[in-house]
Amino acid sequence: MYRDIKIKTLVLCLCSFYLHTTEHLMAQLVFGEVQYSQTNDWTKIATALPYLSQEEKDQIQYSWGKGRAYSEKMRLIFNDSASFYSYIQDDKSEESIWSYKKNTFEINRNFRSNKMQDRIGLLGKNYIVKDEIPKRRWKIHNEIKEVSGYVCMKAETYDSIKSQRIIAWFTDKILVPAGPAEFGGLPGLILEIDINDQSSLIVAEEVKLNKKTQWPTINSKGKSIDYKKYQSIVKTYISDCIERRRNPYWDLRY
Repeated sequence: MYRDIKIKTLVLCLCSFYLHTTEHLMAQLVFGEVQYSQTNDWTKIATALPYLSQEEKDQIQYSWGKGRAYSEKMRLIFNDSASFYSYIQDDKSEESIWSYKKNTFEINRNFRSNKMQDRIGLLGKNYIVKDEIPKRRWKIHNEIKEVSGYVCMKAETYDSIKSQRIIAWFTDKILVPAGPAEFGGLPGLILEIDINDQSSLIVAEEVKLNKKTQWPTINSKGKSIDYKKYQSIVKTYISDCIERRRNPYWDLRY
């Protein structure tokens, strides 16, 4: 019980400190780079589709087997005011080898201006999503574990469009509100994301602090939309696929 009280106290202190002194916190760390591995368990993803009967789910389990999972390497670079997340260009992982063409996925955040400019491939088109950084409703729990050598705290949120329960593990030792994919907004860097009980798992494999990395040139080729429009496109596509008994995540990032 004493341990739980200590953890709860730490959570409250972190949240309060983060909300009132964000700029001061971020200034403590100038720059860094994190390599993540994202593993998608396609058996789990497929058998969770709502239109499948139990017999169809059993057939997928039988024919695909447990743990039909593929991984790809991703990279996050960050400094005291911004972050950029995308593929590792020389990735030779299984997911990369089997995907003949990857959809564009470049997540660009500016913390000081609270602006996003993401470039995302969706349904054969590239979209430039420009807007304020969306705020997720994170609930921080009194649980800790180690990820890539850092003690991390647990946070949870829910994506109602994709019906995803999302668990994040973040560290207060790297005080930037960044993370892999489109996740962030916590009082520390997110080092692990678990989507729907490891249907997709994003884990930091290597953290390099104060590593000088060339910031990529932001590609602005694509149709400009705001975040609300982007969410609407995703929601409509998922709904249409489910109605047609088709897995939306063959073309949409899970």
